[in-house]
Amino acid sequence: MAKLQDNTGDGYGLKIDSKHRAFVKSVSQLEMAAKSFSDESGYQMFIDPLTLPDVNTHNLLWFKNTSQTDYFAINKYWLGYNGGSTNHNRVCIFRQFIGATTPSANQILSGAGNLLTSSGATAELLIYQSDGSAGGMTHSSTGVQAGAVTISQGTKDFDVRGSTILGPGAVILIQVQAEEVGTVSATIEGYFLEPSEK
Repeated sequence: MAKLQDNTGDGYGLKIDSKHRAFVKSVSQLEMAAKSFSDESGYQMFIDPLTLPDVNTHNLLWFKNTSQTDYFAINKYWLGYNGGSTNHNRVCIFRQFIGATTPSANQILSGAGNLLTSSGATAELLIYQSDGSAGGMTHSSTGVQAGAVTISQGTKDFDVRGSTILGPGAVILIQVQAEEVGTVSATIEGYFLEPSEK
């Protein structure tokens, strides 16, 4: 009988049928859960529901990976919009920019919570959110647009599973623009990767 050896050195029998097929059972775990538990490196940042003062573009959330070595992989976005005082059927555009400068006005310093609630680890992220002023945060440059989605009423989640990755020092800005004045919210979940995991 063939044996598989685990990292403790113990061997386990492997069942093989007459056609040389191995019978195995496996347990899988989402990378987000694995990183949160094993490395204590899963984090979530958010902006509380914010009422937009107008229908112009609004710089909502800015964050920077301040780690000198590690990468920050975004796992999921939750974006919400409840707008319109008349029809309640308007939409909101969420745009993502790469490389925006640090906000210079109308910003509030924010933070990220560790998803392993018993962990004392803190995120190497610098995070600012809009204070609700018209136009949101002020930036000398919003960088390069790298995506946009449009949502209607309610909250929608976008499961990107680590495909958006911020290298050391990289920045993302979330900007919104609604068809009608309303309330927006955003939550972003992600985890850190060491260079050896490339």
